[in-house]
Amino acid sequence: MALRCPKCKSVLEISGPVPTDSVQCLACGAKIKIAPKVEPKQAIQNSEPEPEEETEKPYLPLRRSRRDLVEDDEPPVRYRDRDSTRQQINVVVNERQAYSHSLGITSIILGVVSLPIICMPCVGWVGVGIGSIGFICGAFALFQSINRKGHGIGFAIGGLTLCFFSAVVSGIVLLFFATMFQGMRNAVKEAEKKQAEEKKAEISAEQDAPTVGGSTTLGGVKVVLISAKVGSVRVKSIFDRTWHNYPEESLILTVRVENVSPNKLIKYSTWRKQEIFGDKATKLTDEHGNAYFLQAADDDVENGVHIIEELNPGKAVNDVIPFRVPIDQAKKFTLRLNGERVGQKGFIYFRFSRDEIEWKK
Repeated sequence: MALRCPKCKSVLEISGPVPTDSVQCLACGAKIKIAPKVEPKQAIQNSEPEPEEETEKPYLPLRRSRRDLVEDDEPPVRYRDRDSTRQQINVVVNERQAYSHSLGITSIILGVVSLPIICMPCVGWVGVGIGSIGFICGAFALFQSINRKGHGIGFAIGGLTLCFFSAVVSGIVLLFFATMFQGMRNAVKEAEKKQAEEKKAEISAEQDAPTVGGSTTLGGVKVVLISAKVGSVRVKSIFDRTWHNYPEESLILTVRVENVSPNKLIKYSTWRKQEIFGDKATKLTDEHGNAYFLQAADDDVENGVHIIEELNPGKAVNDVIPFRVPIDQAKKFTLRLNGERVGQKGFIYFRFSRDEIEWKK
């Protein structure tokens, strides 16, 4: 049996019986340990490697971030020590369920669409209907969000807010149009009432109208029908500005306009001037409903007012109003003069018969 000294590295050969514990090196005197002889079965058992000493692994949390799950291919692991054994537990992390927000988005869209439609006349009721549908969708979306623990509640609140604002705007618009229509209706009623009163006053004035030589007062103006006769009238044409006789005979009515106001200046615009629009022109009618046209309208008439005459308080002016000669069957006549020509409201009436007209012999 040969042994090597661990100190001087010299080889020592032993013959005979082998010591059981140790021998002394002859070169350096160091003791060399001798391993005991082992039976085969015991050698096999002793040849098994000793178990490695366990090292305590760190405790891993049950939940890990989604980023860690993406970076690691393995699922999260949790270790527990139980009865000196190691257990591996796989933890499965469930993804959050994706919810639909269609009702909330629909409510927002309907609220936005209803706002401009509500402000349009005649079709605003369509916007009210759209806004109502959007409000209902928003209410259902809010209930869904509450059941989902608040998931998607922003869409529901946004839709409800828009639809509520749309309802407020629709109420304001409807109130505005209702007020406007009511005002128009009241204005029409007032106008009809005023027109009826004016018509009643006109009928009363016509019935009480003075005859030839009589006078009537309207505001601060006194008007007298001086005469009514048939004859020729001299006019100055607006084209050649020369005086000549009108080609046809006329019924010449002479009126006197006097300012009886104590402190007002009155502008008189001749009643020969034609009215193009409305029923305010100077008119002569008979009992049969015939209306006689003005002659030499807009021309200068001898002894008549040119266009406009200003009258100071207490001053008066005469004017000539020629009409077409009435038919022979007409016996009674009514002259209507517009009060606006003397700065007053209403009409001035005169009534006379055929016998009061001076006929040309």
